[in-house]
Amino acid sequence: MTGTIPSAPLEIRPVRPEEYAETGALVEASYTAGGILDNDRGYGSHVRDVAGRAPDHPVLVAVRDGRIVGSVTITPFGSPQSELARDRSEVEFRFLAVAPEAWGTGVAQALVAAVEAYAAGHGAQRLVLCVIESNEAAQRLYARLGFERDPDRDWIPVPEVVLRSWRRDLPRRPVGQVVVGLEAAVSFDVTDADTAMALGSGDVPVLATPRVIAWLEAATVACLASSLDPASTSVGTRVEVEHVAASPVGATVVARASVSYVDGRLVRFEVAAEHTVADAAPVVIATGRITRVIVDRSKFLARL
Repeated sequence: MTGTIPSAPLEIRPVRPEEYAETGALVEASYTAGGILDNDRGYGSHVRDVAGRAPDHPVLVAVRDGRIVGSVTITPFGSPQSELARDRSEVEFRFLAVAPEAWGTGVAQALVAAVEAYAAGHGAQRLVLCVIESNEAAQRLYARLGFERDPDRDWIPVPEVVLRSWRRDLPRRPVGQVVVGLEAAVSFDVTDADTAMALGSGDVPVLATPRVIAWLEAATVACLASSLDPASTSVGTRVEVEHVAASPVGATVVARASVSYVDGRLVRFEVAAEHTVADAAPVVIATGRITRVIVDRSKFLARL
């Protein structure tokens, strides 16, 4: 039976490392239930390998009532698993999967909408994907969502497996519309003025937690910058951040934010920061969530 999960609200957000195995198992289960892995040829282990593709590709999950019920992997032009995108004006997505018990409850449509939001946020003009010829249900879904066949890109990766290509041009996103998938990153160099000693939050010369939070908030502000009209701004209302590694003076910190949930004026972000010291590999120093609310700038200031 399908469509048995109640229509509780969905949250679409980036997958977390501790969810890689669960998400991979879901993708494999969905593909198996749909008959896509009947002639496996090792493809099951490939679709299950979320941990292998997440470092180079945005992997989104759909969460309902605390459970992961769907996932999709975005494979932009030039990324290791991109197969169809011809240039940066196109964003490709793969491994769209929905838990069998959640089929027919709007999860796939929500994931495709999140991919569209990502593409729009990165200045792309078109979505592209391919579907195995035998998966008629998926092809009906994409046709219903406005995708059109693109037979010039059909291809055969292995004998007896025909992949049909689909495409959909993106509508222009109006100013003032905030959508799931928008991303931004900001970079800072740690100075003596950024340390716990300088800010009074500790007595060691390492990057202070309050400064990390401020930089993560700066990333959320940057994320909204292109979506708000001049009369609007946003204010932070909730911060949940774990500061998990110390950063010395001289380190370069990159703070990232991605819109994971939108409800009217309320916008929730997944945030993370990593530092680089000299030529060493980047190290994650903080992760969490930040919530902001969009307000009318003049009305907000008038209440002070």
